[in-house]
Amino acid sequence: MYLCQSVLPTLHTPYIMVRIEYVITAGGGKNTVSGKNERARTVKRIWSEDEKAAVLKHLQTSILLKKLPGKAAIDKCIESEGALANRSWRNVKDFCRNLIDK
Repeated sequence: MYLCQSVLPTLHTPYIMVRIEYVITAGGGKNTVSGKNERARTVKRIWSEDEKAAVLKHLQTSILLKKLPGKAAIDKCIESEGALANRSWRNVKDFCRNLIDK
């Protein structure tokens, strides 16, 4: 843990300086001075042909219209297809977004 000090002029009286102290915490996160958030690393899993076919079977009209499907449609797709049991609704939505952007 480090203690840093900054001296900043105030808006009302430019000749008076205000001392601001803040603490830099080690370990990152939202409280870092740089403002960068650390996120957990995830392992990228390649989509199988069965998973791709299941998504296209249920959400093909949305993809062809270049509209992202909603959460309800994605949840219905995941429930009806066993191949998508290991995918979250967010994974399916990202897959659809990538297909639309191509």
